[in-house]
Amino acid sequence: AALLYLGVAGMPPGPPAGLALGLGQPVLLIGGAWLGRYAVRRLKEKITYPRTGYVLYRSSSGRQRWMRAGRSAGIGALVAIVVILVSHQVGDHWVPAISGGLFCLAMLLVSARMGLVRFLWLGVAVALIGILTTLLDLPTLYDTALFFGLFGLAWLASGGLTLLDYLRNTQPLPEGE
Repeated sequence: AALLYLGVAGMPPGPPAGLALGLGQPVLLIGGAWLGRYAVRRLKEKITYPRTGYVLYRSSSGRQRWMRAGRSAGIGALVAIVVILVSHQVGDHWVPAISGGLFCLAMLLVSARMGLVRFLWLGVAVALIGILTTLLDLPTLYDTALFFGLFGLAWLASGGLTLLDYLRNTQPLPEGE
């Protein structure tokens, strides 16, 4: 997302920039989700399964998946509407802080629902990133690029630290188990 915003920020204002942003975001979201699932599955085959075995999760029905997708789309639309309405009231300058607050809320909900402290810290980090990015007073879209870039780095750091902890605390299973 950061690279998309950075690319659009370098374009002259007008319909092509809006089109690039409007089409780029869904492609990034859907493509990123698909690539992420593929990468996680491959990493689990190479790292997790040899250490703790294969875990078969309950599969959700097609209806449950559609319901979850609908909820996610609804939340995404609500977040977009809130950001647009609030930014029109207070200015685009505040978009990173508003986004940071909304992402923080989402991370706190995930933390509470799943009992993962990691998401609590990610929520705090994204709120601070939003405030910091706003205080830097960068031109519009450059601030959003920085916000998403730092948020992405926070996700990578969190996942990397979690993986390191897992690798330190587990050993590959003996052959045949």
